[in-house]
Amino acid sequence: MYHFYTGTMATQKPVEWVSALMIRFEEQTQHSKLNVEQNKECLVRISRYKFSLVLSGLYKILQKCNDMRPHGPDFEKNYYESLLIVLDTLEKCLSSQPKDTTRDEAMNVKLLLRETLQFIALDKKHQLAPATSLVGAPLASSTPDCLLQIQPDGKDRFQGSVPHARIAQVGADGLCRFAVGQSQCRSAQNLASKVLFALSLNNFSVVFSRISVRWLQELSMSNTEESPEFTDIELIQHINIDVNRLVRLLNETIQKFRSLSKKAQIVLMSSLEKAIWNWMDTYPNEFADLQKRRNDELAKCCEVMFEHLESFAENNKRRAAVWPLQIMLLVLSPKVLEEIVNADAGAPCSQRHFKKKQFIDQLKKALVPHNTSRHLTEAAAVTCVKLCKTATYININDSNNVVFALVTSVISELKNLLFNIVKPFTRVQAYIFQDVDLMIDCFVSLFRILPHNNEALKVCLNPNSPPTYHFVLVSSLYRIVTQPRLPWWPQIDIVYNKSSELRSMFTDTLNKNQGKAGHEIQSSTLELINGLVSLVHNGSMPDVAAEAMEALLVLHEPEKIEMWNPEAPINTFWDVSSQVLFSISQKLIQHQIANYTEILKWLREILVCRNAFLLRHKDYANCNIGAHIAICKQAHIKLEVVFLMYLWSIDIEAVLVAMSCFALLCEEADIRCVWDEVTATVTYLLPNYHVYQELAAASTILTTGTCVWVCVWVGGGCVGKEGCGFRRWIHTYREIEREIERE
Repeated sequence: MYHFYTGTMATQKPVEWVSALMIRFEEQTQHSKLNVEQNKECLVRISRYKFSLVLSGLYKILQKCNDMRPHGPDFEKNYYESLLIVLDTLEKCLSSQPKDTTRDEAMNVKLLLRETLQFIALDKKHQLAPATSLVGAPLASSTPDCLLQIQPDGKDRFQGSVPHARIAQVGADGLCRFAVGQSQCRSAQNLASKVLFALSLNNFSVVFSRISVRWLQELSMSNTEESPEFTDIELIQHINIDVNRLVRLLNETIQKFRSLSKKAQIVLMSSLEKAIWNWMDTYPNEFADLQKRRNDELAKCCEVMFEHLESFAENNKRRAAVWPLQIMLLVLSPKVLEEIVNADAGAPCSQRHFKKKQFIDQLKKALVPHNTSRHLTEAAAVTCVKLCKTATYININDSNNVVFALVTSVISELKNLLFNIVKPFTRVQAYIFQDVDLMIDCFVSLFRILPHNNEALKVCLNPNSPPTYHFVLVSSLYRIVTQPRLPWWPQIDIVYNKSSELRSMFTDTLNKNQGKAGHEIQSSTLELINGLVSLVHNGSMPDVAAEAMEALLVLHEPEKIEMWNPEAPINTFWDVSSQVLFSISQKLIQHQIANYTEILKWLREILVCRNAFLLRHKDYANCNIGAHIAICKQAHIKLEVVFLMYLWSIDIEAVLVAMSCFALLCEEADIRCVWDEVTATVTYLLPNYHVYQELAAASTILTTGTCVWVCVWVGGGCVGKEGCGFRRWIHTYREIEREIERE
C-alpha cells in the first residue's frame, strides 16, 4: 500500500511528494538511523529524476546546519551527526548523476559551493587539524606547509607562514572532548570534500569561476586584511581535475601568483601540489599517456610556473618550501626533464633550462647532510620521496623513462639518509609522525620501483635497528597488501622469502619480557595496555584507534591474559582488565567517544573474553581473590551505568548491543558465585541480576516489537510482572549511583 501511494503521488504530484520527503528527511536526522538510511536511499533515487528539487532541498537543510552554533557536548554531537547525514546524502545524490549531464544547475551549484566551503573551513573555526583532499595528498604530512609550521620554540620556520592552530591548555577530559570533536569535524570536512569533488565533475566551469573571482578579491584584500581566508584557494585540492582542467588551473595560477600575498602564495603552492596528486590518482592513465606523448600546452604552463617559483625562492627556507612542487612540474614535462638528466652524461643543455638543471643539482647535493643546511637536507628528503612516488605511477617495464633515471641517481643517498641505523633520520620531536610517514612512503615506493633491491628491507629487519624501523616495515607491508594496485605494481610474495626473519622480529618483540620478575612483567603489561587504551580515546586518528581496539581484544584472549603476569595471572587479570573497563566506560558515560556503537560492540567482545578466561580457571581455588579491589568494583559499576545509559540511544543497534551485554554481566556472576560461600548467590555479586536477565532476553529478538518494548521499559510503560519500567530503571540507576558515591 505504501509503495502504491508513494508511486502514485510521485507520478501525479512530484513537487509536493519530493517536498514532503525532504521535510521528513530533515525531521528524522535526529531520530532512528534506520529510518534516516531509508529516507536517504529514497532521496538518492528520486534525485535521478527530480535533481533540482532534491538539490535545492538539501541546500536549505545544509544552510540550517551551517547557521547552527553548537554549544555543549550533547548538542555538538547531534549537530555533527545531522551534518554528516546531510553531506553524505548530498554526495550520493551528486555522484549518482550521469557524467557530462546537460542539466544547468548553476544557481544551485553556486549556493552549495558557498555552504559546503564553510564546512571545509571547520578546522579554522574550531582550531583543529586541516582536512585532507578527497583522494588524500600523498605525503600530506611532508608538504611545504608542514615545512613552515611553528616550531617548539614558538618561532616560524618561515616568516609570514599560514596561521596555525593553537590547542588550549585543558585537562584530560577536556582534551578527550577536543579529540572527539576533532574526529567529528574531520569526518564532516572529508564528506564536504567528497561533495565538492562530485559537484565539480559536471559543473567545473561554475566551480572554477568562483575560484577565479575569489582570487581577484584576494588580490585586492591581501594588503589590508591581517588574517584573510584562503578557503577558495584551498578549494582546488578538492575538485575533480583532468588534464585539460589542470592546464586551465595552471594558467590561472600563473596569471595571479605574483600578485598574491606571501601567505596566499604559500597556501596556493601547497594546494596546487595536492591538486596534481589528486589528478594522478583520479586519472592515472592520463599521467601515463603524458609520459609517452608530449602535451605542449601543459609543458608550457609547467615551465612558466617553475620560473615563478624560482623567483619566490630567494633564500634557503623559501627554497625548501618550493622544491616539492618544482619536482612535480618537471615530472609533468618529460622532454625537459630528459634534456636535464642527459646533460649529466655530457649531452648539451640549453640556457633556457639552466635553472632547472641547477635545481636538480642542488637537490642531489642537499641529500648529503654535511654539504648543505639542515633545512635543505630535510626538504631534499621530502622532495626525493615524492619523486620516487611519482615513478610508481609509470609502468615499471618502461625502464627507459627519464623519471626512473633521475630516481636512480638519488636513490642511494636517499636510502642512506632515511634508513641509517647509526644516525636515524629525524627532524624535531614535533615531526616524529611525519618522519615515520615519510619513511613508509619511501619504503613502499622503492618496493614498487626496485622490488628486488632490498637494502631498506634489510635495515628494517635488522634486530638491532631502532623500533621505529620495525614499525615502518610492518606499516609498509600492510599498505602494499591493502592499497588498490596499479597493474604493474609487484605482489607481496616477493618478500615471502623473508618470512622467517619477520617471524623472528615478532618473536623477539614478544620475548622482551622474558627473564623479568612477575611485578616487572605486570608493570610492562599495564603500560602497554594503558597506551593502547589512550589510542582508543584518540578520536583524531580513527584508523589507529581501530587497530588499538583490535590489539586490546587479542590481548584479552584467555591464553594471552595468562602472559600478563605468569606468577599471578588471576590478580593481574582483575587489576589490569578492570582498569581498561573503567577508562572506556568513563569516556562513554561522559559522551567523549564519537563511535559509541562500535565501542559497545567491542566492549561486548572484551566481556566474552573475560568470561572465557574465568571459565578456563573455574577450578582455581582463589579465583575471586582480587575481584574485590576498588578498581574492580568501580569498573563494574561504571559498566552497568554505560549499558543502562545507552538504552536511551537513538541508534537501535546500540540499544540492542547494550541489552545483550547484560547477559554477559549475568554470566560472569554465574561463573563467580560458585567459588566460595561469601559469593554463593548471584544477587550478591550483581544485585540487579534478574532485571538484567530480562533485558538480555529481549535483545535476542530483533523486531520492531522489541524496540517498542525497550522504549516502554525505559520510558515509563508497564512490562511483565514487576510493574512500571521507568520506576525500575530509575531505581536501578540510583542504586548504582549510590554505589559509586560509596566507592
